[in-house]
Amino acid sequence: MLESIAVCEPTTEFMKYGDWVSIEMRDPQGQSIFGEIKQQVKPYLR
Repeated sequence: MLESIAVCEPTTEFMKYGDWVSIEMRDPQGQSIFGEIKQQVKPYLR
């Protein structure tokens, strides 16, 4: 976001096919609320 403001376009590579994305939410005690969700970025196929 900051680079987009500074130079009017993104210069850092974003995600590409084969990358992995994960998210996990923890409670105040550090325990996982729903477990980790982990997915690989793949092209959409119809």
